Amino acid sequence: MSDLPQESGFTDSPVPVQSVGRQKWRDWLGWSRESPWGDPPEVVQIVADAITPAAKKPRFILLDCEGAATTDDLVTIATTNVPNGGWLVLAVAAGQTVNLKTTGNLRLLYGDTTLQLNTINQIVVCRRDLGNFQEIFRSGLEAKRGVSLAANWANGAVVPKCWKDAVGYVQGEGMVVYAGTLATDSLICTLPTGYGPSASQVWLPVVRVTGLDVQPIKVTGLQVWYEGQAGATNPILDLSGIRFRQD
Repeated sequence: MSDLPQESGFTDSPVPVQSVGRQKWRDWLGWSRESPWGDPPEVVQIVADAITPAAKKPRFILLDCEGAATTDDLVTIATTNVPNGGWLVLAVAAGQTVNLKTTGNLRLLYGDTTLQLNTINQIVVCRRDLGNFQEIFRSGLEAKRGVSLAANWANGAVVPKCWKDAVGYVQGEGMVVYAGTLATDSLICTLPTGYGPSASQVWLPVVRVTGLDVQPIKVTGLQVWYEGQAGATNPILDLSGIRFRQD
């Protein structure tokens, strides 16, 4: 993709302004045609966890799951038709989920080993670096995912869910209710694979709605534990505001 045309030349050139302006317009037009946003996306079907982009510009790719599947993995992008330093923009069609994985030649930001594209408002921008494709930007929010509640815990007024934001943080929402008398060091729930913290464990404050106070929780691996005061009967915890760097 050529460099973005510069604004200089309109006033500092001895050539008549009209001809300079015409050439600058041509430059901008040519650049816009090379831009990933200049044309509709190219639909590319995943085959055996890999894709081969066509030899054309722009390279705005709408990933299509293999066969009639609605969920697939993307591990490898063929370099055949993409020059070194070339750009790719990846997105998914409505109703499809594609897991980008680093077990092939994809390299993700924030140390991620998996990135799930499951909504049409998500895009991932990659750039070829020799044999690999390095993610350089992501935008949009993935669909929220449920958690697995431990024994004696149930959904509250808002079902607990989590998701990753565009800068690699896991965020949580929702309420959980404990049936019985809550003890310290009680397992609340287990997060989906790939949603654990980058540190060995993190401690976070949550609101205990029953009692209107703040109590600590800790996240170790994929498990979320209550570490606050014991003795509350049928307490409700608000998990909104949970946020930590993803593993």
